[in-house]
Amino acid sequence: MVGGELFRGTCGFIGEIRHMTIDPEGNLCGDGKRGCWETYVSLQAVLRHVRELLPEASSGKLRDRSREGSISLTFDEVVLPGSAGDPAALRVMQEEGENLAIGIGNLINIFDPELEVLGRAPNLASMFLIPIIESELKPFVLEPPAQFVLIVSSAHGADTCLMGGIAYMLDDFFSASFLQK
Repeated sequence: MVGGELFRGTCGFIGEIRHMTIDPEGNLCGDGKRGCWETYVSLQAVLRHVRELLPEASSGKLRDRSREGSISLTFDEVVLPGSAGDPAALRVMQEEGENLAIGIGNLINIFDPELEVLGRAPNLASMFLIPIIESELKPFVLEPPAQFVLIVSSAHGADTCLMGGIAYMLDDFFSASFLQK
């Protein structure tokens, strides 16, 4: 939102921040480019990282999952062991928070917002991620904006994108020229 209105951009792709390049030599993204923020902070990226850690998990629920031979995990199955102190789950949450801080830092430097809202999967782990993001953010943000931005979890949880899409369509509908006559 800019000035209380949805910001659309010239081509309507304003919400594609997940394709902001974080590492030009990084992971291959579904859009064919390398190093998109999405490849480090998406649900798939978190679950991929957990699967990589499963063989070396020395204790906890994630270790038990690796012994079961299970590689099919949900985000909840990472967050819940993290809340119980599972070392591998906490390591994944730490890395997720650090990667979120890089991208959020870029967004703060560009837009100077009052508020950054975590949605979708990160929202489910906000109890871990918000403190990590806040502690890791400083190197990526200019000093004045960093002092005034608030990082919160979305009230819409996993439905954040759906609600944003609905808001976008309703804004489009109510601003249509036929309604302004």
